[in-house]
Amino acid sequence: MRLGLVVAALTLLVAHSAWAQGCPRGDSKWTDTEYEAWRTLCAGDPVEITPPYGRMEPPLPGQPLPPNVLSAAFLKTILTVEPYASALPLVHITGAIVTGTFDVSGVTIRPDVLFYDSHFLDGVVLDEMRAAGTWAFVHCYLPGPFRARGASVAGGFSLAESFAVEGVDLSGLQVGGDVVLRYLEAPTLTASGLIATAQLDLEQITVSTGELILTGVHVGADATIAPSGAVRRVDLRDAAVGQRLRVGPVAWTAAATLDLTRARVGALVAVGPLPAETGMPFRQLAEALTAGGNPLAAAGVLRRGLERERLEGPLPQRLWLSLSKWTTDYGIEPAGVWRAAALAALALAAAAGVWWAFRRRRA
Repeated sequence: MRLGLVVAALTLLVAHSAWAQGCPRGDSKWTDTEYEAWRTLCAGDPVEITPPYGRMEPPLPGQPLPPNVLSAAFLKTILTVEPYASALPLVHITGAIVTGTFDVSGVTIRPDVLFYDSHFLDGVVLDEMRAAGTWAFVHCYLPGPFRARGASVAGGFSLAESFAVEGVDLSGLQVGGDVVLRYLEAPTLTASGLIATAQLDLEQITVSTGELILTGVHVGADATIAPSGAVRRVDLRDAAVGQRLRVGPVAWTAAATLDLTRARVGALVAVGPLPAETGMPFRQLAEALTAGGNPLAAAGVLRRGLERERLEGPLPQRLWLSLSKWTTDYGIEPAGVWRAAALAALALAAAAGVWWAFRRRRA
């Protein structure tokens, strides 16, 4: 019995010694919640903070802070300050209220950083950050600004199911994996120049302005754009989608535009009508498909667009397009062009024959 107690005591002593060697002691300025969070994270375990009464509510002005509060200064310290940063294998936190602006702009961060069901009361700034892992803010409340301009994330990046009160700016963000913004709610989304090596997922994203600014985005695999609510404008100028661009279903407004100027698209999968039916230049889409290496899909888009103009345009346009359809297949296929040239040559030969017969008869 005594031997068993001695062995157990030695085991606990060795374990405590190993923890003490691998995990630096917490800062004296940390709260008890932050100290316990640090011990758990340093051991490689996720932190699950249970909010009071099981409800995620921000602290009221003048009231004591609830026990599930972590300061942004604490998070920045363990992520960027030695000896904590090198001892941290992972940041996985659920149910925290973060006070102060979580600003790690311009720094290099090694571990994965994952937040679930957390509130960031004063904003998140990741501008020019360099991250070696994956970053995720899933089902989080973001009443302050959220920016990741010019940041680089080697893994994936997610804002899935989160609510950003002041909008989201991901301009110039470079991600080595997937960018997942599905079910994100924000007043604005700006992602000009975003690079996603894998997929871009904007399934059921809600932007109250009705505008998705995605100018110059580069997506290595598939891109899904299926926002919820009324959409006035989707700007994909100079964008490149390596595989499929899926658009829809979308509740387009009457004057909606889908701008694909100078874009490159591998293939288009449209779920429901495109705004081409309300004025989007279909030739632009055909050019994007051609630039993406899919001339057959481009020909189909051109043919459908020109057929719609032939049926609905003014009379002179309808007559001209009818002639073009039956003679050259709208000039889409090379065979149609050669057929038109052959018909023109035949008509010219017939006219020349008639003229020659008329001259001979008069002679």
